[in-house]
Amino acid sequence: MARSMTCSTLAVLLLAAVVVSSQPNVVSALKKPLVLKYYVHDNIIPGPNSTAVQVASASGNDTTGALPLFGDVTVFESVMRTGAEPSSDFIGLKGGELVSLKKPFYYWITFTAEFNTTMYKGTYSGQGQFDGAAITHEVAVIGGTGDFRGVRGYAVAERIIPAAGIDPTDVVLMYTSYLYM
Repeated sequence: MARSMTCSTLAVLLLAAVVVSSQPNVVSALKKPLVLKYYVHDNIIPGPNSTAVQVASASGNDTTGALPLFGDVTVFESVMRTGAEPSSDFIGLKGGELVSLKKPFYYWITFTAEFNTTMYKGTYSGQGQFDGAAITHEVAVIGGTGDFRGVRGYAVAERIIPAAGIDPTDVVLMYTSYLYM
């Protein structure tokens, strides 16, 4: 009887270990994330310094500067810096696409953040839906390359109000990324 109870206890513990190890959120909760903070500098006004361009419109017309329509697609490539000031150190590029959803100011975003610094070389990719009218939003980090190979996590973006001396046509987002390697 003692042997049968020992086998049952061992089987239950083994099953619990398999269940816990197969749950990524439980495993991630046991690890500390790598926290990266950087600033994305966008210029969304059409022109030679623009970092975003509309490539498709549901209406068939360029609606840049107007309220986006469901299905409008914008491609972007933005500069990543260490600070909100345009003179802060360059650390990489963030490129991707935004698709307008039916709900006003809601978007689907896919992006790749490319880091080229002495500390990190590689990319991580993210995607998700967000409310463009909100001050902050969160998207999922779904993978990476180089120093970020196999990464997962999330990134929180916060819109920064332009400080004195910053061009008001520039949009600055502060990203804080929580990366589990």
